[in-house]
Amino acid sequence: MNFDIIISGRGLVGASLACCLKNQNLKIAIIDKFLPALLGKKNARALALSPPSIKCLEMIDVWPKIAQEASAIVKVHVSKQKHFGVTEISAAQFKLPALGAVIDADILNHALLETLSSLPNVTSFCPDEIIGLSQSKDECSMQLSSGQHLTAKLLVAAEGAVSSLRKKAGIGVKVSEHEQSAIVANVQFEQPHQGVAFERFTENGSLALLPLQMGGMKCVWIVANPQLHHSLSLEKESFLKKIQEIFGFRLGTLLSVGERVCYPLRTVVADALYSDRLVLIGNSANNLHPIAAQGFNLGLRDAAILAEKIVDILAKDEEIGTIQFLQGYAKARENDHHQVRQGTQRLLEPSALQSLGILASEYFPALKHKIGGWGLGENTCLPKLCRGVKLVMNREAIS
Repeated sequence: MNFDIIISGRGLVGASLACCLKNQNLKIAIIDKFLPALLGKKNARALALSPPSIKCLEMIDVWPKIAQEASAIVKVHVSKQKHFGVTEISAAQFKLPALGAVIDADILNHALLETLSSLPNVTSFCPDEIIGLSQSKDECSMQLSSGQHLTAKLLVAAEGAVSSLRKKAGIGVKVSEHEQSAIVANVQFEQPHQGVAFERFTENGSLALLPLQMGGMKCVWIVANPQLHHSLSLEKESFLKKIQEIFGFRLGTLLSVGERVCYPLRTVVADALYSDRLVLIGNSANNLHPIAAQGFNLGLRDAAILAEKIVDILAKDEEIGTIQFLQGYAKARENDHHQVRQGTQRLLEPSALQSLGILASEYFPALKHKIGGWGLGENTCLPKLCRGVKLVMNREAIS
């Protein structure tokens, strides 16, 4: 079977790319080895969406399906345990109604899959996976575990940090083991969060509290691996006491905690974004530490820029997937990838630098605005969809 584009990975970024291309005259296949996740089976992950990401989701008709489930972030409070210095970044400082919004990842995933199921130009192969790959300058040819044989002018790897296509294509990676893990759970405080997100640095990690609907908060406690077993094995009362000790009583007493889920943390950065007729997006290209909450925002911009490049090249009646096309995409993403990786790394700097940065940003408004603008995606060249501009291609159907 022949397709214009094949997307391997039907997670958040892969599904977003298909949705970005939903109004285009393209024959698209999307492959995933897992069956669709059922809504209600929480995976404990929450996403902090930037305003450009929300705008993109609006443009692909996904945001209206989840807007009522999202909780607006009106202020971010940053501090460090046992150190002086607190800074706050508010939506008012940027003349915005909100700095972004928090949504459970499974709710967004369900909305994307619902949108995908209604697209007549998208064929899903699920559960299935690519077990054989042949690349040339003209096309990618692949064998699926189901026995199907597919070809495409462009193959997109959106498979996450452990990408089999990236390995098959011979693209290496740089891996940084942080020797940390994230313990994630829903918590409830005595007082309402009022749309404030908190980032509290600790000696060996950090504690993030993100506002959720119904007054609850998503707790993301990053701990050093030597302390992980002890932290996970704490009884509920002891766990609440420990989080309260780190966070303090800014929202009163911590009343309850839900199921705790643990994720090991590592950074994986691909040595290249493409090889013959193959391109990497999302976590297949950059799997980052979650301290800056920028992973999905960066991956969504990957999808939006790639969709924009596809539409632009086809509007010129030229072919997608050529080396010139792939080089153009990589060039377009270079600065954004570098800035987000660099900004994330700075947040992981030793404690003295963290404290200095917090103090400096509070007393120097220009620095605070720069830091806030980075988190909002203002410091990068945003894709059209993230600016509310439709992708339009005046072209006849592709045979």
